[in-house]
Amino acid sequence: MSQRPRSLQIVLVAIVLTAAGTGLLLLTDLTASDLGVVVAFGVVAALLQLFPARVNDDVQVSLTIVADLVAILYGGAPLVVVTSLTAGVVVVTRMRGDRLFKGAYNMATLVLAAVAAARVFEVTAGVVPTIAAGGNAVMDSPRWLPALLVASLAYVVLNGALIAAAVALSSRVPFVRTFLGLTTQAVVLEVMYAGLAALAFVLVVRVHPLAVGLLAVPLVVARRALLSLQEQRSAFDRMVRAFVKAIEVKDGYTRGHAERVADLSVAVAARMGVSYDDRQRIRYGALLHDVGKIGVALGVLCKAGPLDDREFEQMKRHPVIGARVLHDVDFLGPALGIVRHHHERLDGHGYPAGLTGAEIPILTRIVTVVDAFDAMTSTRPYRRALDVNSAMAELRRHAGTQFDGEVVEVLIAHIDEHGWQITDERVAVVGASQAHDHVSEVMVVGVRGAAG
Repeated sequence: MSQRPRSLQIVLVAIVLTAAGTGLLLLTDLTASDLGVVVAFGVVAALLQLFPARVNDDVQVSLTIVADLVAILYGGAPLVVVTSLTAGVVVVTRMRGDRLFKGAYNMATLVLAAVAAARVFEVTAGVVPTIAAGGNAVMDSPRWLPALLVASLAYVVLNGALIAAAVALSSRVPFVRTFLGLTTQAVVLEVMYAGLAALAFVLVVRVHPLAVGLLAVPLVVARRALLSLQEQRSAFDRMVRAFVKAIEVKDGYTRGHAERVADLSVAVAARMGVSYDDRQRIRYGALLHDVGKIGVALGVLCKAGPLDDREFEQMKRHPVIGARVLHDVDFLGPALGIVRHHHERLDGHGYPAGLTGAEIPILTRIVTVVDAFDAMTSTRPYRRALDVNSAMAELRRHAGTQFDGEVVEVLIAHIDEHGWQITDERVAVVGASQAHDHVSEVMVVGVRGAAG
């Protein structure tokens, strides 16, 4: 085991143990007379955690945060430990194998963030909530409502920081980029949750605990809105994959190429600190980068040899055709630049626009490098797949002229760490450390074949 993974494990285990110690210490402040309230809050937190909604690939949201915030108002740090631990246990019980520790770490971040939020509330409101006071002491503080908002934002900040730290340590993605990506998406939701928690707290203290049931409708509506967003994105994904299938039916040699380019492009973008929204754009752009080949003659796509001038001119039209095909699909707008310009070169000798250097957006430069790498390590009608080391050497040889040098090095670092399987039915080679001696025709990047 290398030093980096060992250090990572030490840091993560320390955070988990800190959360466990903090939680156990605060739980000792609870008494037998608090049992009814503790059970009630624990059950509510568990039920809310059972029905989460995914906002995106990075963030899954449950309404347990509402229970946490009400717990802070009603019973302070000891009670919020109960709700956050209960929600965390529900998460962990759904995980298996290696993901169990990830679940334990997530539970630790929830506990530490919740306790920190409770302490921030105490300082800001000037009151220490206790179950014995039944929320009345908090209601008597004129600052409890703004203090709740400040506490909820503190929760977001600390939780985001702990998650971003783990991501930065495990995958070398810059901490700041990950932190901003997580917190900016969560802040708006957190304000809404703080409002719901304030309303629930008032109903429990001033009306009757059962009156909190009146919040069932807005809570269901809020969850439904999140699920609708998730369903919309799933529909977008299905539409994109339909486009991909259309070109793969026509050009069997590129089957799986779009998915590989998309997955590797997102991984490279993540290592470069690209935001979640831009990673979504690069995924769609990479999946669809070759959709314009649907307008290219089959004989040109599958020609077993270099293309002549006329055929090459026809092939060069596919980025423009792809952009035109997708032009009226609104949600794909941000990805059209990748589709149109993924064959541009830094030295201006690419197509269709002859862009140079920084004129080519970074997302497009990433897809260009990954597209060429996957094309080189895949068998095509006009040549067999290169081994991984040869493909890497080609990328480095053309860095600075055809390819972005930084992107090339990030991709190579990722492949060195995770390996890569070439796509060749006749030669099975896996990982960057293996090479074969059967490459009959070394691909010079930019050869007039139908690659990429």
